[in-house]
Amino acid sequence: MHKALYKTTMPSCVLKAWTTCSQYTPGGGGSVAHRGMFLRVLHENVTELHASDIFGNSCNNTSIEKLGRLHALMLYQTMRMFDGDITLSSQAADDMPLLESWAAGMLTLRDTLDRVVEAGDERPPPETWEVCAVSA
Repeated sequence: MHKALYKTTMPSCVLKAWTTCSQYTPGGGGSVAHRGMFLRVLHENVTELHASDIFGNSCNNTSIEKLGRLHALMLYQTMRMFDGDITLSSQAADDMPLLESWAAGMLTLRDTLDRVVEAGDERPPPETWEVCAVSA
């Protein structure tokens, strides 16, 4: 994630994922109590992401929120895949179709925006995503 991406608006799921990452100790090298709390928070955060329908018809699903949920899931997947815990690895494997689905949804959104520009939108497309984020 680029440092300026969520500069003005950070979806809560990204903040939760970032906080969870900062508490993560690979392989459970911290105390047993710390490891248990980390696993509980990780599980609850992933469960909350599963409950969110990011490509549904909710008017609350802005593009930045969809991207934030995808980024959050990617962070959780990375921790679970490379932790060394077989249960976490299994959970990460189970969530790969969801990650791929959300990423495909973002590509569809990008393609839709490209078609709008090609169809004769009077505004020229921004040169970078940063310009787009500032003007939105």
